[in-house]
Amino acid sequence: MKVKEVSETANVAWSPSDVYPAYLACGTSAQQLDASFNTSSTLRIYDLNIGQTNLDMKLAASVELPARFHALKWSGLGGERTGLIYGGCENKAMYVYDASKLMNKAPDYQVCTTEGLHSGPVLTLSCNYMKANFVACGSSDSEVTVWDITNLSAPIIPGKKLSLGANVSCVEFNRQVEHIFASTCAGHCVVWDLRKQTSIMTISDTVSRMKASSIIWNPSVATQLLLASDDDTTPWAQVWDLRYATSSLKTLEGHQRGIVKTAWCVHDGNLLITAAKDNKICVWNPNATERGLEIVGEFPSYNQWCFDMDWGQRDPSLVAVSSVDGCVSIYSLLGSGQPPTQSDKFSQIADSFPGMEMPAVAPQGATPQPIRLRNPPKWFARTAGASFAFGGRLLSWNNQSKSVEIAQVVTEQALVERSIQLEAALSQPHFAPFCQAKAEAAFQPSDQILWQYIGANFDSSPRNKYMELLGYSPTQVSTKIHPLISETEGFNAEFLADKMADLATNSEKMWSPVNFPIYLHKQIVVTHACLQRRPQSFNNGWLLVPEGSTSSLDPSEQFEMIASGQSFDKTPETEVSETEAEASLPIIQLEVEEKEENNHGLITQALLVGDLESAVELCIKDRIHPHALILAAQAGPELFAKVYIIYWYYFS
Repeated sequence: MKVKEVSETANVAWSPSDVYPAYLACGTSAQQLDASFNTSSTLRIYDLNIGQTNLDMKLAASVELPARFHALKWSGLGGERTGLIYGGCENKAMYVYDASKLMNKAPDYQVCTTEGLHSGPVLTLSCNYMKANFVACGSSDSEVTVWDITNLSAPIIPGKKLSLGANVSCVEFNRQVEHIFASTCAGHCVVWDLRKQTSIMTISDTVSRMKASSIIWNPSVATQLLLASDDDTTPWAQVWDLRYATSSLKTLEGHQRGIVKTAWCVHDGNLLITAAKDNKICVWNPNATERGLEIVGEFPSYNQWCFDMDWGQRDPSLVAVSSVDGCVSIYSLLGSGQPPTQSDKFSQIADSFPGMEMPAVAPQGATPQPIRLRNPPKWFARTAGASFAFGGRLLSWNNQSKSVEIAQVVTEQALVERSIQLEAALSQPHFAPFCQAKAEAAFQPSDQILWQYIGANFDSSPRNKYMELLGYSPTQVSTKIHPLISETEGFNAEFLADKMADLATNSEKMWSPVNFPIYLHKQIVVTHACLQRRPQSFNNGWLLVPEGSTSSLDPSEQFEMIASGQSFDKTPETEVSETEAEASLPIIQLEVEEKEENNHGLITQALLVGDLESAVELCIKDRIHPHALILAAQAGPELFAKVYIIYWYYFS
């Protein structure tokens, strides 16, 4: 089925297999004229635009040239990755273009030319498949010339010129032997040897008198070639082997008129395409053993025959075909695409000939059947493989070698043991012992640390384990902290218990999370209003309650003073409102005594290991009471109540 198309009357050539995406070069054909009778010459390069489902192709480059093309080739053996484009033109010259510079619109895209070095138009050409700089050209009057594009001043004459006096219709280099090529002239096929600079064989069918007009070499067998005839009286193709040149090996019959063009798939020698003047494009299997099974299928086409054809190099399932009705079509051998239409082409012809009588309905040809390959193409096959055998042997092969390699697989016992240990650890949720064993067996310190951190993730307490690995073990931190806190510096449990017992009657609401911030704010305001000096005496860091303070008041009276905003240093009868207290706030300048030696580092370590109680003790020891309050609030209401009493009596 058709995949893409473009309105061009042109010779076609695919980009090399190394170029991605694939491109198609179209050079204006010298043998055909379009409906507008335009004689200008253009070389265009199209991107297939495979990502789109329509038939349009994207134009990548276009350049006007001095002459039209009889032949067009795209070789991938040039200096650039995109290769070189060779064109045989009607002005007795061959032109060589740099494809990369053409697509980049560089002005120096022309590499070289042979203008004035041929006796007639260059009708056919072929690039050497193994040496990039050699190209064979065929011209009029049986002229066959081989050029070295690096030295055009010295053409290579393959041998004595034939005295047939006819045009050379086709030349083709052998794909496996670099110095062998063949040419066809006046129905004869001549095989040339460049090393001997002479013809080594002339093939002619004297029985059927078939006049060979085109030639193509078998890509798999170096000595086999296919000859096709464009004569309508002998519309068939013959397979010849130079080792048995007395007669052809096989004759492919299926066309009713002469064969114009042939293309043999490089990636699969069982696929051959022929285009004939009977408007048919047939797919053959030239190696079929049973007669009548050579034709694999037929491409759908218009009611016009094709004059040029090229098999895709990067994607061998695509074939580009040029027809005389001014259309370049790309078909897929795998059956995808859209069926051809004829209405548009027929309307273009009718518009070019106004006033002429045209049929009301465009003539319809026979609808060909879709191609169904009996065997999968060879490019679908595996290119390499491997298989294990008994005794630890490994067999491997690839399509680049004709031999099979047998290697002995050496088993590493240590690797097997490690694999068994890993499988055992994965089968059961015992990741921590596995990581511990890996850490103990590690030789490098970095590997040991890595496995320890991995194992910490599976510990019952990952956070504590990570802290231990970072050097902050709770035991170690406690060992550092407790010597700094004497026994008398701890919380006086009996003293705090007595105070809490006095406040237990009406303190539930005060210590609630909702009421405590309001209560604390009021106490701070009252404290600032009444604070005149810092406490004078501490007994080993613990507050000594001065005589006559409000601690001797009844707890209910204390809460009444708290609610009314009165100071604890005054009697309950003295009332001071919050507004007056805030208005009469004295300016207090707190002098912070800076010490070089403090316990901030230990406080941080205690926080890292989660020992909030020790951190609170250190904060009280360093007289950082706001920090102690914040940390105690995180530890719980009991510790917070204890710290708050200390804080309150410290600032009261």
